[in-house]
Amino acid sequence: MKTLAAGMALVLTGCGAMRQDMETARENTREIGLLVQSISQSAATFQKQRDAIAVSSKVHRDNLESLAMRYEADAYRAAAAWNVAGQKERQHSFESVREESGKLLARIEEKRARELAQAQEQRDTRSAVLYQGTKLNEAALALIELAEPESRKEHAKFYFSYLKDVRESIKKDSEAEAAAQANAASKAKDKP
Repeated sequence: MKTLAAGMALVLTGCGAMRQDMETARENTREIGLLVQSISQSAATFQKQRDAIAVSSKVHRDNLESLAMRYEADAYRAAAAWNVAGQKERQHSFESVREESGKLLARIEEKRARELAQAQEQRDTRSAVLYQGTKLNEAALALIELAEPESRKEHAKFYFSYLKDVRESIKKDSEAEAAAQANAASKAKDKP
């Protein structure tokens, strides 16, 4: 009977400490879940801002290209006027500039290829960020849910299960101790 009372006292003491540890773990888990959720929201905001910059950059490039096409059309009209007016020196200068423009165009095409590669990289990054953001949000929600306190019924169920395990452990220990004492007594009888 003393063993059972000592066991019960041990169980109740352990359960009280476990309860406090569980509450601390829940509180920490909830905080982690909220932080993960905040990071997920920040990543989504970052992605929206990055998309806005990409759109703005494309609009700017399109405007510059349109302006360049207008300047080029004006230059061809001026060159045609110089040719008609017999201004060969200006016409020659224009041809030199046009030749250099061809070289510039090649560099522009190289730049455009780099921009296309960057746009593809950005799309790949966006899908990776969206995927990771989704997973991050799922983890945050799971952590927050895990941090929710148990109901009284679940609490009682846990303690009864724990008590049952402790009783079985005490019973096994008692049986093992009794068997050891019986074995020791038997050995003592066998010795002359």
